[in-house]
Amino acid sequence: MNAWLIDSLWLLPLVTGILLRRARKPSSARAVATTVATLLFALSLVLLFGRGIDGLSAILVSLVSGLIVVLLVGVPRVELDVETVADVLLVEGGALGVLVSTNVLVLALCWALTTIPLRLEASRSRDVALGRAFLWLSTFSVTPLFAVALALSILGVQQHLASPFDLTTHLKLHLSPRLELVLGSGVVLAATARSGVFPFHLWVPAALERGRISSVLPTVVSPLGSFIATRLGLSLFPRALTQIAPLVIAMGTASALYGAVVALGRHNARRQLAFLWVSIVGFVFVGLASLDVRAMSGSMFYDVAAALSMTGLLLIVRAVEARTGTADMRCLGGLVRFTPRLAACYFLLGVATVCFPGTASFVCEDLLVQGLHERHPVVVVLLLIATALNGVSLVRSFKRLFLGTPSMHAPPLERVEDMLPRERWVAVVLITLSLLGGFLPSPLLRIRHSVVDSLRIAMPVEDGW
Repeated sequence: MNAWLIDSLWLLPLVTGILLRRARKPSSARAVATTVATLLFALSLVLLFGRGIDGLSAILVSLVSGLIVVLLVGVPRVELDVETVADVLLVEGGALGVLVSTNVLVLALCWALTTIPLRLEASRSRDVALGRAFLWLSTFSVTPLFAVALALSILGVQQHLASPFDLTTHLKLHLSPRLELVLGSGVVLAATARSGVFPFHLWVPAALERGRISSVLPTVVSPLGSFIATRLGLSLFPRALTQIAPLVIAMGTASALYGAVVALGRHNARRQLAFLWVSIVGFVFVGLASLDVRAMSGSMFYDVAAALSMTGLLLIVRAVEARTGTADMRCLGGLVRFTPRLAACYFLLGVATVCFPGTASFVCEDLLVQGLHERHPVVVVLLLIATALNGVSLVRSFKRLFLGTPSMHAPPLERVEDMLPRERWVAVVLITLSLLGGFLPSPLLRIRHSVVDSLRIAMPVEDGW
């Protein structure tokens, strides 16, 4: 596939989303959006198996495209009005632009585009908390990356690079150690804030609890933060990231533990999953900052696996909320009598999230531990504790939602509809991928070679490269 076509891939969902805002019927908008998203997913598979782009980007392009299809098919229809469908395509266009663009200014623009639906959702609902979440995300994620992109472009012009805006030519930039440290720190700040790593996590629970899942889920549950940290940070500023790696490891460990502990005490199922995500991205950034190939591979694999299972969990929680009118676990219980399929899928996706043997996340954690245990044994112990706490949280939420007797505060429900066919197929696909990644991990573990081959950064031998 031609390079210009790959670089322009993100324009298709973006332009479609803009045009769909004029649609009159939500059903027509959903049909067009689903068709475009499916087409993009098919193209992403061509890139993945045809190697039109490097392995790291190709895997994440397929992940993002596939999750958008899952979202459009699996979310309750009541949420997918014309504007929301357009927002979903806007996020997809921005995410694909980040993953495939080689122009640093286009990349920064697409990075910002992925946050716009959160702002639109805050405006539509007039929710002050969502507005603050967008402001927080813009301040700590969008602004630093724009600053880094602008600085790289200016330096490219000053140093007379052949393509001053092209990321590949920026490898030839001559940077002072101090300037490299400043720019590398900006990339890390943007990446950790975008992912929701503690202490830049405050926007995540607000978005997932108060926003519509169809609008906020693709913004929150996303691999873009780890991708930027790897592709931009480690490629262009390797020695700077070596200096701040201990700080990132500390932040990631704190995020893993903090999210796990706070999730234990949440009553709202959406908010609980939000803090679970905060915990998971902590694992991811610990692995990236370790600069060990095994741990980096495990963390990126975990980002892929967790995105699949967390998307499924959030869609099931939204389905329960649509049927009962609440996501407050204190007002629920005993739903397994009416919705055995929902209960089974929630349980399976839950164990797939917390590294249960036989699932993709278990392989990820094994790689992560292998890469960390020699240099960071204390961190490994703390991460395993966080994993156990996350498991307790999900088992507890499963029991409170589906088992036992209904709460005295539960709404009077004579009958609750079980999974619809489209919801069932979405859940089956996500569960199957999680299990295949556990029992047949070899294809996905090629990401390890993709990381090394696509980065090839000039790190000293003693730093593990």
